[in-house]
Amino acid sequence: MPEPSVRAANLNFVPFCEKEYPIGSIAKAFAPVSKLLGEAITEYTCGEISPDFLKVTSAHLPAKLAETGVQALVLDTIHTFLQLVPMSMGIPYVHIWNVLHIDFSGSAPRIELLRRAALCITHAGLNTALESLAQGVPMVAIAIGYDQPGVAARIAYHRTGEFVEIANLTVERLSELIQRVRTNPSYRERARYFQKVIGQTHGLDLAADAIEQAFEKSQVAGLAGTELLHA
Repeated sequence: MPEPSVRAANLNFVPFCEKEYPIGSIAKAFAPVSKLLGEAITEYTCGEISPDFLKVTSAHLPAKLAETGVQALVLDTIHTFLQLVPMSMGIPYVHIWNVLHIDFSGSAPRIELLRRAALCITHAGLNTALESLAQGVPMVAIAIGYDQPGVAARIAYHRTGEFVEIANLTVERLSELIQRVRTNPSYRERARYFQKVIGQTHGLDLAADAIEQAFEKSQVAGLAGTELLHA
């Protein structure tokens, strides 16, 4: 899992397979994903990235754990197969958000942090983008795959932030975008505009109404189908 997250939780960071995967290589491997859509993302990830990573993990991680005397692990669940190693060795493990007390249901502390933030750096997931706008916080988006490039493009289009594709990500480029968004008040103003729009839209009520209407239509269709069968 990422070293900064480990340090933030006051845990010891134990690297492995750094020879096979030097710094920046994972980001480079995932770069093509930003150009893919739908099933092509899964096919590329499962075909080009996961097999080699799983092979290297299986070859090196058990020995590294035994060597360092690790008694428990914190895992980044983006690579779910990693948990196979501690399971096979009888080592207890926990996922990162449990250790950092991150609640992905949308409650604290993420919302509390956003309320105090000057900027949100995100992978452009739709949930985080909406949560940031709901708090009037501008963004710098690093799109990786799935719907993220589309969300990132909308962030830039509506001037609520800027984005960079992972293939073009560098320290200099990210620093430039952070400074641009932080020092230009128009990004914050646009984010606060959408904060008002979101607050006035009552999205949960609209979603509940849409669900109820869908159920009503399905029930009507079911009754119509039953009548046809009996006719």
